[in-house]
Amino acid sequence: MKQSQAHVEDSRLQAERRRTFRGSARISLDALHFRQHKHRDLDTKHVEYLKGCFRKDRCRRLEVRNHIEAEVDQQILDVALRDSNVTARELLTNQPNGCPELVFPQGFQLECLHGQHRIQAAREFLLPTDKWWTVDLYTSDINEDLKTCLNEQHSNEDRPTDGEAYCKIRYYHFQRDTKAELRWKACLRGCRLKNLKGLLLDDTFTAGFDALLDIPGVWDGMRLTTLQKMMAMGCRDVSRPFSVWRVLIVAQQECLNYLRRIKEVFMGLVGKDALGRIDTATVKALEGRAPGASTKDLSELQGGKIFSAFSNREREMIYERLKMIDGLVPSLFTFFRDIQYLKRCIDCLERLVIVPKRESVCETLARTYSDANQREGHVKIQITEDTFLDQAATPAERVDLGVRQLIALAMRDYPAMPADPVKEDPVQTAPTNADPAVLRRLAELAYELGFDTPQIRALKEYPILRTARLESSSSPPLHVTSGDGVAMPHRSGIPRTKAYEEDRHSLFVTHLHSEQQHRGEGITSFFVRKSVYLAFFGRPMSTNGGNDGSVRGSSPYVPERPASGNSSGRPRRIEEDIDDILSTYAQRGEDDPAQTSADTVEDADDTLDRSGEREWASARARERARERDRAREGREREERERAERERAERERAEREQVRLAQAEAERRQVQARLERERLAQEKLEEGRRRLEEQRLEEERRRLEEQRLEEERRRLEEQRLEEERRRLQRLGEQRLAEERLEEQRQEAERRRLEEQRQEEERKRLEKQRLEQGTICINFFIRERNSWRHLPLIPVNPAEPSEIARIAKKYMWKRIRTFNTRLKLLPPQDCFQAVFDDRTHTVLLIPNGLGIDEEIVESARKLHADARKRVLGLKRIATDDISQIHHFQKIQALNP
Repeated sequence: MKQSQAHVEDSRLQAERRRTFRGSARISLDALHFRQHKHRDLDTKHVEYLKGCFRKDRCRRLEVRNHIEAEVDQQILDVALRDSNVTARELLTNQPNGCPELVFPQGFQLECLHGQHRIQAAREFLLPTDKWWTVDLYTSDINEDLKTCLNEQHSNEDRPTDGEAYCKIRYYHFQRDTKAELRWKACLRGCRLKNLKGLLLDDTFTAGFDALLDIPGVWDGMRLTTLQKMMAMGCRDVSRPFSVWRVLIVAQQECLNYLRRIKEVFMGLVGKDALGRIDTATVKALEGRAPGASTKDLSELQGGKIFSAFSNREREMIYERLKMIDGLVPSLFTFFRDIQYLKRCIDCLERLVIVPKRESVCETLARTYSDANQREGHVKIQITEDTFLDQAATPAERVDLGVRQLIALAMRDYPAMPADPVKEDPVQTAPTNADPAVLRRLAELAYELGFDTPQIRALKEYPILRTARLESSSSPPLHVTSGDGVAMPHRSGIPRTKAYEEDRHSLFVTHLHSEQQHRGEGITSFFVRKSVYLAFFGRPMSTNGGNDGSVRGSSPYVPERPASGNSSGRPRRIEEDIDDILSTYAQRGEDDPAQTSADTVEDADDTLDRSGEREWASARARERARERDRAREGREREERERAERERAERERAEREQVRLAQAEAERRQVQARLERERLAQEKLEEGRRRLEEQRLEEERRRLEEQRLEEERRRLEEQRLEEERRRLQRLGEQRLAEERLEEQRQEAERRRLEEQRQEEERKRLEKQRLEQGTICINFFIRERNSWRHLPLIPVNPAEPSEIARIAKKYMWKRIRTFNTRLKLLPPQDCFQAVFDDRTHTVLLIPNGLGIDEEIVESARKLHADARKRVLGLKRIATDDISQIHHFQKIQALNP
């Protein structure tokens, strides 16, 4: 069934291709245009890669697989065909010398469906006189299915990035285009499709990522493969169906905070409506920067080419907003690196509770808050390892700040609390167990802040070991520094060892929540840790109360007893022991009701002497009675509060019912009124529709008449153009005939002149032979021809004149050759040309190379010179013979 549907769809696409395809042509690169919002951002690395391919294997623009597709209006195409003197049939015919060239009107932009990287590479690689590409032309009425198919079949060849694939899949999902969505899912290779399906199963996280679809530039940082690895590291129960997503689930709210932070930062820079104009290059330049704190980062951003889709005025406003960014600029790239750091901190807190399925660690911790060890209306703030500060806070703020302080401790000591292995029978490796002392310190802090679970109590039972305590500094940590500060690669992910050791003593909420603004040349590693913390957890909820300024040690806060409490005269040491026992019991409340009074008395007997036993027992009984009274009052108060909440809920439900009834009545009235207005509007619309149809009919007639007039005008112009071309061809033929006649007359004149010069040379040669001299011919190479110089008469007994002339030309950087193109020294010129019976010396300038044409012309000069010299010698011999015969006759007959 699926195969038949695919066959029908392919047939439909092929039919649409045949209907709209107009052929292939060579088109100038200046006329090719790509819409920014329809194509992915230009990748300079890919452009450089294509330029390298052009250099290695040449730019093969005529191969069919390298063509690009474009859509063009039929009328514009007709104009281009007429101006280029090309027929529509030639576009569809494979010519022996390639596709025809089309010239579009000046300023016209041909919209291309794909290929912007190869066109950009061609613009930078090809010579200015050779900038064209082969384009397959389709009419502009091409349907969206074929357009999408043509565009995305090349996207699949380029192996789209994870971010591009996710954006396309979600786009077609919202468009309800299941076929296109499945086609893009088929592009995912390896484990990417499996990871994407797992992500889409969680609606919360899918919505978090979908909120970033408005910002196309951030998706280059999407890592589907990295997502699988990070989430697989967080598995605690391999039997759970969602175990691969464990890390994001146990820190769900924190990850969503980070994703929201990404959108908030970019929305604060450009506004909601301009998010789609942020490109990848801009996000790459901004991510990990701190323009609000680092002057160096701000200056580098101002000097770079970012926000290219914005005007100069808009960029100036954006640069001003960059100065107000608090912390680092986040992106999906930094998110997938920072989540590895979050995982290590969350692993530490998971030791304190048992996290239910599909619930985060922080939510589970908040539910375990028991308000134990807490002063009413106050929260304890840890400012050093052994020092706390009491601060007024609401119940919600107490829970929030308690969880944050546990996170801060995890940030300080996560290397000492690695996650336990999850395999039942693991391979023996080097031990990486957590430090018991650090685990006990974590449990003690959790209990100190009011959290109480069996896991916390179990960790508190770990033995007390002597471990190195952090030496906290009283001065606040530095956020900025002089110089470059933290390098860009180290501003995300797990911190480096040196930076971790430097920042440990400062990772307390008093420093992490500081709102003081800092500005300097570079940023410190603590600034990076603080930015990552705030990206995941955000700012704490505001506190209403003030700070009472009381600072105390690490022991639980216990109110002081009045001085009259020691009236029995017991030793002070015993009284302190009693106070400690009663305070500890009061803090536990009724967590252990099964403990008998005999056990309590036995524990107290260990600390009292025999003389004060009865008095101590009486005080203990009174204390227990007071504790029971407080517990009963607490239960009664809870009952009253619950009854009050139920009554308020009932009243709210009743008010809601009344409101809904009123709203229903109003809705019906509004619906009736809208129905009446709709009927009246329909009548008006009907009248307007009839008027509009009449107007459109008149407009259609007018346009038809105008079209016929334009057609007549076009035919007349076409006839005049053909007549002009015919007259032009006739004129060109006449000019060609006149040029041929002139060339023929010039050739005849040259022939007669050469004949006359040849006769004159023969006469002079004959005369000189009679006088005992010979003539040497000099030919010089000029403008691709040989120019004959005046003859030089020379007496064979004294040829120095030839050597002098040859030296003169050598000083002019002109070399001497015989007719066989052999280089001759000046002193040997005469003897060489005399011996080869040519009497001819060739002169060739130094800068002129000897090519085939010179060799061929020299061979012809050699033959002519030989004929001439031998012919003259025969004539001279005949004349001498006749003279000698005449003288002999005279001698015999005086």
